[in-house]
Amino acid sequence: MEPACPLTVDGDKHVTAAFVEVQPGMHALKVVKGGSGAGAVSSDLPGIDCGWYCAWLYEHDSVVTLSAAAGPGSAFNGWSGACSGAGACSVTLDASTTVTATFEILTYTLHIGAAGQGTVTVDPQQDVYAHGTAVTLTAQPAAGWTLAGWSGILFAQAANLVPNPITLTIAENTSVTATFEALSYTLSLAADPPQGGTVSGAGVYTHGAQAEAGRAASGWLFVEWRRTARLRRCTLSVRHDGRPRPHGAFPRDNRRGDGSTAGAAPRAAARGRRRRAVGRQA
Repeated sequence: MEPACPLTVDGDKHVTAAFVEVQPGMHALKVVKGGSGAGAVSSDLPGIDCGWYCAWLYEHDSVVTLSAAAGPGSAFNGWSGACSGAGACSVTLDASTTVTATFEILTYTLHIGAAGQGTVTVDPQQDVYAHGTAVTLTAQPAAGWTLAGWSGILFAQAANLVPNPITLTIAENTSVTATFEALSYTLSLAADPPQGGTVSGAGVYTHGAQAEAGRAASGWLFVEWRRTARLRRCTLSVRHDGRPRPHGAFPRDNRRGDGSTAGAAPRAAARGRRRRAVGRQA
């Protein structure tokens, strides 16, 4: 029985089955392709030049040499039937003969790395990938981090834009690294009024860093930190001794002698309560 014709009918098609009459003293040489890969087989004598299946008639005792050529992304794994091994196949036709050429799809590994804080998901996730498999990589930065770029592969991208996700077509053993960078922010500081004290620590900080410092000038008192809506700018508010204090402001110096703001709020509040108690008694 001859093999079926593998045909996908997705439109009008016409297929012709070719036959030749077997004459006395002639023998058929049939070539069948096996395996999951692609390839072709040809003969030194005219007749055999086919992919998945072909056959030809040759005179008795003809010597036919077959050669196999793997297609892109495939490898020739060898002969079976009238031949064996992976070299050239020579057949002496004293009867009808069948030879099978086996081709397999090449497979490759994919290694994923991450530099910085973040992870990469792979779809599909496999140990090895067949030639031509499309794989999607999605970078997931940790909180406060961003994807800075991919390395190990070449891909088209717009200027200053790192694509995420990306899709690769596997055609060799591949290694890809996603590089993550910590987000950075600019912190600006100011004193209000400028002569009331000094502030230090302004600059660029990575996500999660803490920087805040203020010192009242002699004769001035620290009141509060004020932040903008984005919480990226702090203003040191100070008041001169003897001036009416606003609601919630520190009533006097913290008396540590170094002009810093640490511990001023609790002590100021306690002194305010004592003063109010004395006033009620009077």
